[in-house]
Amino acid sequence: MTNSAALTTGTARNQTYLSIGTTNAEGVVHNNNYSRYNATVRNTTKMANDKLTMDLSFNLSQINEKNMTSQGLYYNPLVSLYLFPAGEDFSKMQAYQRWNPGRGLMDEYFPYSSTMALMNPYWITENIEMPNKKNRYTASAQFRYDFTDWLNVTARAKIDRANESRERKFDAGTNTQYASKYGFYSKEAITNQQVYGEFLASINKYLFDRNLNLMVNAGANFENTDYQNDYFGGQLKTVANLFTFANVDFAGRDLARQDGFHLKKRAVFGTMQLGYQSKVYLDLSARNDWSSTFKGTSTSSFFYPSVGISGIVTDILGMQSRILNFAKVRVSYSEVGNAPEVFIANPTYEIKDGAVTTVTRRPNNNLKPERTKAWEAGLNLAMFDSKFRLDATFYYSRTLNQFFERQLAPSTGYTSEIFNGGRVDNKGIELSARFSNTWGDLSWTTYLNYSINRNTVKDLASDYVDPITGEPAPLTEMIMASTSMYQTRVTKGGSIGDIYVNTLKTDEHGYIHVNPIDQTVTTQPDQWIKVGNASPKYNLGWGNDLHYKGINLGFLITARVGGIGISQTQAVLDYYGASKQTEDARLNGGVIVNGRPIPAQDFYYKVGSAGQSGGIGAWYVYSATNVRLGELTLGYDFPVQKWGGFVKGLNVSLIGKNLFFFYRKAPYDPELTASTGTYMQGIDNFMSPSLRTLGFSVKVQF
Repeated sequence: MTNSAALTTGTARNQTYLSIGTTNAEGVVHNNNYSRYNATVRNTTKMANDKLTMDLSFNLSQINEKNMTSQGLYYNPLVSLYLFPAGEDFSKMQAYQRWNPGRGLMDEYFPYSSTMALMNPYWITENIEMPNKKNRYTASAQFRYDFTDWLNVTARAKIDRANESRERKFDAGTNTQYASKYGFYSKEAITNQQVYGEFLASINKYLFDRNLNLMVNAGANFENTDYQNDYFGGQLKTVANLFTFANVDFAGRDLARQDGFHLKKRAVFGTMQLGYQSKVYLDLSARNDWSSTFKGTSTSSFFYPSVGISGIVTDILGMQSRILNFAKVRVSYSEVGNAPEVFIANPTYEIKDGAVTTVTRRPNNNLKPERTKAWEAGLNLAMFDSKFRLDATFYYSRTLNQFFERQLAPSTGYTSEIFNGGRVDNKGIELSARFSNTWGDLSWTTYLNYSINRNTVKDLASDYVDPITGEPAPLTEMIMASTSMYQTRVTKGGSIGDIYVNTLKTDEHGYIHVNPIDQTVTTQPDQWIKVGNASPKYNLGWGNDLHYKGINLGFLITARVGGIGISQTQAVLDYYGASKQTEDARLNGGVIVNGRPIPAQDFYYKVGSAGQSGGIGAWYVYSATNVRLGELTLGYDFPVQKWGGFVKGLNVSLIGKNLFFFYRKAPYDPELTASTGTYMQGIDNFMSPSLRTLGFSVKVQF
């Protein structure tokens, strides 16, 4: 449930804005809760004969989370739920704990064993608690002084501080792979503070009888980030379910961890736009950054510029008409530089269990900033009395000097090194078309969005030379993420997001090899083949909004076409014979391989092998193509203006999101992601299913 209220009041010289909001949600899994409370206050005041404008704001938010499980095998109730024996009575699991007279406490009840250390799903939701609390404070101040109507200076300052607490409480009786017989407790405190300041001078002036317009911005900024992470925790030693530091067994390993950093960034920048008769515009920008993460390297700072030109064709050529109302073209070139993350250029020594550990990553003082060079062209059209609009963007980018980690020979005394390498080219198209019209009381808007992107790894490090030895150390392929049946690789000539899987043995004709004597297959867990890419070929969205005498109806259909995914969930279910697929094979006398049935139990035991981690990925490749009804709304605007009073507007709407699929072949929602990073994409490992959302909205305007 989401609630919000906002108040705006003031005069011509002083305006104040207040807002409060709450969000409370409960997951489909019990004890999975989320709540957010936020408040904002902002005041804008003009002073000194309206030459000085002061803008102050403060935002406070509090987030409480509990048991935010996303995927994986640990502490995930879905694993034991999905694997529960089909012939058993699941209702018995609701009595998830039983009195243990010998210990004088409640123990977990789960009379099933496996190599996966499974637990009763109710025990996981009720007796394993993972609460997180986040408090965030943001305060900002901005002062702008107008010297003239074309010259002003602005000073900004902002502080953003977040305090987060993460606790883990595992009750006594939890599987001893995760806790002692007394339980487990840990607490992590994370503090992140960012201080930002900026000074900006701006010019906006017309020249030569208003034929030229000059806009210039020049300034400098600084950003300081302080991060601190303090952790302590371990198995409980003496008293069951007493979750305190004093009750943690100090004989354990990896009990405490402290890490943090102080990051400094500085920059000077400038932009200029020169317009001619409000028809043609030239845009230039330049920026130079300094980052403390380059400390100890040969890079002191990095510079990146951009240039663009745009023109309103209908004004330049004087070709406006009822058919073509507006046409604008634009083209630009830009560069963006990125500094490395902390500790990449200079790894630090870690103290672990009271001893200083050796640095296994070799320092590299030759690191350069990652750089992306991009070219973009665009077209904006308005036609038929602006009823039809088209926006088109075509882009091509080249990313160089990416940060990769390569393995080193043991003789170097290190295991790895971060280096600059690679060239990845991206090209794509983004199209947006919209048509709007009104017929009496009926208005209709329909819109279509289309996007396509292709990337190619042109090079990885084919000409890399070891900076220490001076010897060539070429690199044409790297494994960026992996499980027992899935790999994401970066390969010269390939694409970011390429997926490789292990496979079954095949014969000289490409058919799966089946032993003619016992009708069994042979696994090749260390033989990897490329099966596709996690990214879609293109994305498509079609939406409509209709309004008739206060009634509003809208819907959005989205399509992701192309791409593949791997389901490690399906592999584990097959291994244990808990899937419908294995049931069908048993009922049909075997699984069909090369057009003929072979014994199902041996086959699925091999392709889903090693149960806990999944087996042969080639058998679990699915199309990620899907088409869904992404949103449906039905609302009504009450004619409160006719009633008079202080209420100026009232709208009540029913809202549905992610309602159903028109088309989907994968056994999970392909839009769900295992990671927000670049490489761990296209893999499902007991992810929580996507949810259908139904609700209503009431908007009142005073």
